[in-house]
Amino acid sequence: MEDFKSYQYRRMLEERRGHNYQYPNNEQQIKNDELGYVHHKFDDGKFDTRFEDEAKETVERYRSNGYYSRIVIYQNRIVGMKYYSVIYRKK
Repeated sequence: MEDFKSYQYRRMLEERRGHNYQYPNNEQQIKNDELGYVHHKFDDGKFDTRFEDEAKETVERYRSNGYYSRIVIYQNRIVGMKYYSVIYRKK
């Protein structure tokens, strides 16, 4: 039984790899602002997107151009719906 539980735990970690983002509360948002992070504005004029791949591509583009960049997810009213925002700052 213990082998099965350890297998489940390992699989859970594998599934999360690459999908663990920051869900900032007020304190973390203030800290990000103090560090100089700015929100990326997507092509449609909004600061977030429903598409994880679009956010990942944006982060990679910023990182390749000498920026710190990360994906953050803010809470919304629709349970289970995720909107990805990208924040960045110069290194």
